[in-house]
Amino acid sequence: MMIQANELRIGNIIDYFGNMCIVKSIKYDPAYYLIVATDTNGYTQYGNNIDAFEPIPLTEDWLLRFGFEKDSIIGLYILFKIGYFKVWFDVKNNTYLIDNVRDIKLYIKYVHQLQNLYFALIGEELKVK
Repeated sequence: MMIQANELRIGNIIDYFGNMCIVKSIKYDPAYYLIVATDTNGYTQYGNNIDAFEPIPLTEDWLLRFGFEKDSIIGLYILFKIGYFKVWFDVKNNTYLIDNVRDIKLYIKYVHQLQNLYFALIGEELKVK
């Protein structure tokens, strides 16, 4: 799956040629995007081809790295939460669901989607602990 440029925010964690990177800046020019990211070794990566950036699948490990705590298991669902922010993992369908937003159910697949949604709802960055 390719990331759409309008999905990226500064601070998103993404994959760039097999390296986990944190987006530091995004510059749009009608001809291309220039994305600057820092990888886990501290090296700056520059990319002007949005196709080179890949989303990172959301997993239980990522939730725990962000500081979510496994709260309970209800049937085929596992609840993870930080404060009042809840993420359900549907074991049967292998999907993550956020449903504590006024009866709206949102399915998320990728780390950057969780980061963006958390920021939109809570107003704080979701960072690796």
